[in-house]
Amino acid sequence: MEELVGREKEVEHCISQILSKNWIIIGGQREIGKTSLMKVVINEIKKREQIAGIYINLRGVRSLNSLLTILVSEINKEKISWRFKVNINFLITSAGIEIRGGSKRRVVNSLIELLNSSDEIVIAFDEVQELSFASKQFLDILGNVYATNPKVHMIFSGSYVGLVKALLSPPSDSPLHGRPPTEIRL
Repeated sequence: MEELVGREKEVEHCISQILSKNWIIIGGQREIGKTSLMKVVINEIKKREQIAGIYINLRGVRSLNSLLTILVSEINKEKISWRFKVNINFLITSAGIEIRGGSKRRVVNSLIELLNSSDEIVIAFDEVQELSFASKQFLDILGNVYATNPKVHMIFSGSYVGLVKALLSPPSDSPLHGRPPTEIRL
C-alpha cells in the first residue's frame, strides 16, 4: 500500500465499500488527509482489482461545462476506454475524446452519457462543495448514473455545506433520496 501513515483502516474500508457498490463521502477538517486518502484508494483499487480510477479536483470549477472539460481531460490522461452507444455529444479522435459544443442541456446530457459509458471505474470528486452553484443539476446527473450504471463508483470529499450536505441527506424530491453514500469521517 502506498505511504499513508495511520490510515490503513480507512483505505481498506473505502475499498470494501467500493466493491460493495456503495458511494463514499470522506469528510473532516481541512488538511486532515481527505485528498491523500482518495488518491491512495484510487491507486490501491487499480493495483488490486484492476478498476480504473480518476481524481478530479473541483476547486475553481464554476460551471458544468468546466466539470465536463476536466472529466474528459482526466479520461484522456489516464487512457481509460469508454464505450459510447450513441455518440452525439463527443468526437472520438486519435487524441482521445473531444466535447462537441452546445447548450447547457447538452452539457448535462454529455455528463450523463460520459458517466454511463464506462466500464468499471472509480471517480473521486474532491472539494465537491465547489459545485454548489449547480447542486440540483449535479444531483440529477448523479441520480441518473446511480440508477443506470452500477459500474461507476463515486468518492466525494469536501466541507459539510451545500452539496455535501445534500449528498448525505438528500431531500425527498432528490433522485438520490434513499441512496445516501457511506460517510467516512477523518
